[in-house]
Amino acid sequence: MEPEEVSDKAVLYLHGVKGNRGRSYRVGLYNLLLKEGFKVLAIDYRGFGDSTDISEDEDTVVQDALVALNWLRNKVGDNTDIYVWAHSLGTGIACHALAKEVIQKGENPQVQGLILEAPFNNFSDEFIEKLATLPTQ
Repeated sequence: MEPEEVSDKAVLYLHGVKGNRGRSYRVGLYNLLLKEGFKVLAIDYRGFGDSTDISEDEDTVVQDALVALNWLRNKVGDNTDIYVWAHSLGTGIACHALAKEVIQKGENPQVQGLILEAPFNNFSDEFIEKLATLPTQ
């Protein structure tokens, strides 16, 4: 999603365990960010929303976040500041993904900030909660 005016700032939004990128309160946030001049990329991890219906684990969702971040970098170019905004489950994914990137590539000046909204204490508990909400056969 792109704001009406040319922008040099973008947000990668990583959602929580409930629902998908299209939940109404998330769309409200995207619209607010667009109004403030941010380009916005929101993704669903594998196994969430309308993405591929496969088994997700910590490695796959972190990989999804890194692929999205690299796609966003290529899309917006080197002169755009990128912020990663993460909610709940997304906070663990974002921290893991950015730490992995720093270890592999060194610091990246293009990622200007990390916003953690409602972080949690234990990644495994988040997945257990997600699995408990899935229908059983």
